[in-house]
Amino acid sequence: MSKLKLPLLSLGASGSISGAITYLKRMSRQIVEKKPELKDAKTEAQLEWRHMFNKVVALWHALSPEEKAEWESAARPRHMTGYAWFLSQALRPNPGIYLPLQGGTMQGNIYMAKHRLLHLPLPTDIQ
Repeated sequence: MSKLKLPLLSLGASGSISGAITYLKRMSRQIVEKKPELKDAKTEAQLEWRHMFNKVVALWHALSPEEKAEWESAARPRHMTGYAWFLSQALRPNPGIYLPLQGGTMQGNIYMAKHRLLHLPLPTDIQ
């Protein structure tokens, strides 16, 4: 099924035809090209990141409506949604957040205001 917005050979044609070719406009030139095939690079780091992202999304859905409202109010001055602000904070490189998501435990001082970790022992896994 085509998704063109104007006639196929017109100057304003844009969109895709059956997922095979795409009509687009770049720098006032009309271009017809094969629809790009995006490769899914399943590197170890990417798979770990996807896993953590899914864990954080599940954690957001587990929050109570009151907790979500707190995140919404904290995000408003930043012109973000509570969901986006929660994800941005939960996905920071901070073992104090990552490890509990994975089911582990951690003891030590986490100074969240400055995003610093103080005197942390090695994390222990409770699996």
